[in-house]
Parts: sequence; structure tokens; C-alpha cells
Amino acid sequence: MSTNAEVVSAQIVLSSFWSPLPEKLPSITEAISSLSDEELAVLNTLSTFTTPLGGAAGELIAAPARENPFSF
Repeated sequence: MSTNAEVVSAQIVLSSFWSPLPEKLPSITEAISSLSDEELAVLNTLSTFTTPLGGAAGELIAAPARENPFSF
């Protein structure tokens, strides 16, 4: 990065990934027909993790109120 009195220039590298959108989605009420062995292994691994402090996923924990939210 270089700088002048009024000009700043920099070189950056940007990596991005994408995937096409699915062409067909099943109904939300439709049961999952089958999982691959790899998906079952991931599911089994995830099920061994403990719940984070504060409760189940999706449960909100309110931070204590501060008179001035910008002071710690």
C-alpha cells in the first residue's frame, strides 16, 4: 500500500466462490428420503458436540443493560 498527501492506492486480492441455485426444491413437509454415508458421518460428529453456554441453539441471551452502551 502506498500513500501520497491526497492519494491512497493499494493492491488487493479477492477470492469468491459460488454455486448455481438448485433447480428444484422439495416441499418443506416432504421427508428426507435418504442421507449419504458422508452426511450421516457429519451428522454423527455434530451430535457429539455439547450445547454452548447459555442454552440451546436459537435461544437468545440478553446482555446486561448499561447506562452508556459505548462505555465498557
